[in-house]
Amino acid sequence: MNPDQAKFILSAYRANGRDADDPAFAEALKLADTEPHLKQWFGQQQAFDAAFGEKLATVAPPAGLRESILAGVKVSSRKVWWRQPRLLAIAAAIAILAALSPLVWWAAAPVGGKTLPEYAMNYASRPFMLMEHSKDMPKLKAWLVSNDAPLPHSLPSELAQLESLGCKTVIYQGKKVSLVCFDKDGKEYHLFVARRADFPDLAKSLAMQSRGSWGSASWGDSEMQYVLVSVAGPDAVRKLVTGST
Repeated sequence: MNPDQAKFILSAYRANGRDADDPAFAEALKLADTEPHLKQWFGQQQAFDAAFGEKLATVAPPAGLRESILAGVKVSSRKVWWRQPRLLAIAAAIAILAALSPLVWWAAAPVGGKTLPEYAMNYASRPFMLMEHSKDMPKLKAWLVSNDAPLPHSLPSELAQLESLGCKTVIYQGKKVSLVCFDKDGKEYHLFVARRADFPDLAKSLAMQSRGSWGSASWGDSEMQYVLVSVAGPDAVRKLVTGST
């Protein structure tokens, strides 16, 4: 079983823990304990499902809805018994969608950002799936080359020593950007790589940003622009980029 297959199975796992002993989830749960990126995704998925469930529990049909529907059925010239539960279900679904629309919008809304570092922070802090999984960095680079994606040529020594998890490509302002994920001590580090020709206004000098527990560092060279983002915080990110806190 690979991480994408595990995600497909775990997407049906209930946040209340009732499926913990279900053998259908056993292999996927076991993989989630050993794959850091999958573990982070599963935690975010469970948090979203829990919030979704809490919101759902607060939804109630409008007062008098059942009576109004029954009254309409009684005066109808065609009294078909199976339409009553159907109407109730439709009305309940409309009420639920109205109440849950903020959560649905958050999950489906496109990621934005005025700058590449801001976009990288926004993207990394939301659930996403990698397109290629491998602990072999040369294999990930070969995949990026085959997809005409920006290639990380020269990385800071401490960052280059991290174990890779996988990669993918994203589109920012109409340009293809590479995303390579690494793991260190159970924390994920997300490296965004863009061609400098696509974003010539970005500064080459090191710039740090933070938002809550998240931290990011952006820097560049003559060919590429890099943004490293992690929930491990700005100090951990700075150390990987500069070798010092």
